[in-house]
Amino acid sequence: MRVALTKGTLRIPPTYFAVEHALALPEIDWHFFTLAAQVNIDFALKIAEATPARASFPLKEKLKYLALARMRRQIESANPDMIHQHATTWSLPAQNAAKNLDIPLVTTIHGTDLFTVDYQGKSPLPLWNKHNTATAIKNSARIVAVSNYLAEQARARGVSDSKLEVIYQGVDTNFFRPLETSKPAKELREFIFVGALNDQKGILDLVSASLELYSNAPHTLKVIGAGPYASFLVEQAKHHPHIRPLGSMPRENIRTHLQHADALVLPTKTWQGRQEAAGLVLLEAQACGIPVITNSVGGTPEMVAPGLGWFTDENDSSSILRAMSEVISLPDSELQEISEKARAWVVQERSANNGADKLARLYKGLLG
Repeated sequence: MRVALTKGTLRIPPTYFAVEHALALPEIDWHFFTLAAQVNIDFALKIAEATPARASFPLKEKLKYLALARMRRQIESANPDMIHQHATTWSLPAQNAAKNLDIPLVTTIHGTDLFTVDYQGKSPLPLWNKHNTATAIKNSARIVAVSNYLAEQARARGVSDSKLEVIYQGVDTNFFRPLETSKPAKELREFIFVGALNDQKGILDLVSASLELYSNAPHTLKVIGAGPYASFLVEQAKHHPHIRPLGSMPRENIRTHLQHADALVLPTKTWQGRQEAAGLVLLEAQACGIPVITNSVGGTPEMVAPGLGWFTDENDSSSILRAMSEVISLPDSELQEISEKARAWVVQERSANNGADKLARLYKGLLG
């Protein structure tokens, strides 16, 4: 089976999700096509760019508007049996290639791309994204949603049940794994946040909860990521050294910090009417052997081992404080038991291999 994987732009890191299932299915002959790529790791996938490979990524981003037809031709020249597009935006090359080759098109929606159909303004780029999304929904043989929450959002926007399938993206549980030896002893519980430092991810609520909690329950809070509140975090750290902003870092380093932490906190919030579609970092943390605290919004409840995490209220930041306080008060043995069970659940239910198996069955069903 020859499958063309397609995406408007490919940046690795951070968008490992675009290749996780392909790497888990080496028996399929994969070919990756994109308008512009910035890939900083080596892996066994052929990547074809429609923009000049030697150009800088910012320049490629500008040139991609002129490269749509070239990407379509590149896809067609590979003569695939099927095309799998990641994200509905910038999907016209894949749509047109599937039509010209008369082969099935599968499109995975990830969240923000689906919501482009709600746009009511007149700006060119949002209108372009809206057109891509509407036509992808129409022309795809299957629409894959990365959570039940996102599937419900798709239904509300006219995607029929006959086209819709939920396949969790999953994480590489061989890469995201606990320490092979016991964690080094620490005097204080260590919490960690990994994500964009913006309003949607709730970083301000987390910092507020941590500052209020610290006087009665000392702890450390590591913050990994970049975004609008990066300088704010640096200023907070000057006065409150238990807050440790670490900036962006490679996936290997993120894994190390997750392995040494006691719990991940992700207070993601409803923002401009939208909610978190999935929250892969929740799975990455549990796979590394630590439990999670997260606001119960969107698809986040689907990413937490049942009965083994803490759900907080996006409208009550004190609920974050209470959950952190409970983690601090737990005996090490109980926290370890929760962590081990959460890891086992991710391996069983939310691994990339699990999602890849379901995707392979979908492909085979479409090809007969």
